Amino acid sequence: MKRFWTVFVCLLALVLLGGQTACASGGTGGRNLLCLDEAVHVSLQSGRTFAEIDDPAVLSHLREMFYAPVYEKDQSSEGWVGWSYALTWYDKKGEPVEEIVVQGEGYVNYDGWFQTLSGGRLDFQYFEKLLLPFHVTEDLGELVKAIRGERLLGKDFLEEKEPDAFMVEKDGRRAVFTDPEVVRQSIEMFDGVRVRRAWADGTQEPEGFYVLTWGDKTNAPDMPVFEWGGFWYRPGDHIFRQYGYACTLERGSVDTAYLDRLLAEGE
Repeated sequence: MKRFWTVFVCLLALVLLGGQTACASGGTGGRNLLCLDEAVHVSLQSGRTFAEIDDPAVLSHLREMFYAPVYEKDQSSEGWVGWSYALTWYDKKGEPVEEIVVQGEGYVNYDGWFQTLSGGRLDFQYFEKLLLPFHVTEDLGELVKAIRGERLLGKDFLEEKEPDAFMVEKDGRRAVFTDPEVVRQSIEMFDGVRVRRAWADGTQEPEGFYVLTWGDKTNAPDMPVFEWGGFWYRPGDHIFRQYGYACTLERGSVDTAYLDRLLAEGE
């Protein structure tokens, strides 16, 4: 009998200790929170790019990636629209079983709450590897024309007005121009330049980049960055657009000598 009570007390202590550990973490393990075992298909979205995934090996890898961390509620996500990746998991009947919006490698929007992750991380490079075959080549000439209202690509571009000011910044130097010829050349400089979106990166610092902005001359010389539209450019490396995507150059080049002359004139 004494042995029975000794074993019972030991087991009870382990249970209580486990409960204290779970409470101390303040969160819920991914396996207890998410219902991914029955999913046979995942739709992965980033911006306007989608990947439809039903490869069992990929699904298993994604499943373990989301199961590994501990999730802890942070704050309500009601009304929030920003995101990096969205994953919708479907069962055999084609019914969605889980929807997870990834805000960062350690931060998700799930079930109406922003949740922080600990004990694991979400691999952005793996997401981009899955999305890469579906990325489209984008023409920067067309992108810049969108700023002039000829084609709308996003809410930050104006449909009706054309820019009459151009600003270039680099490493703390700034030059703003309202000369129509400079504004025209700054736009035409990107005709024939093509890029391919490579990966999502909302944390890149602008060090070493040319920051290019088009806008309204009534706000010069203190024109806000990306007032009407723009992007960052780093020579020989990649374009970093304001929507949080890094793009590799596929064709053409940017005339950095011209940009340097503009910076020198603005000093």
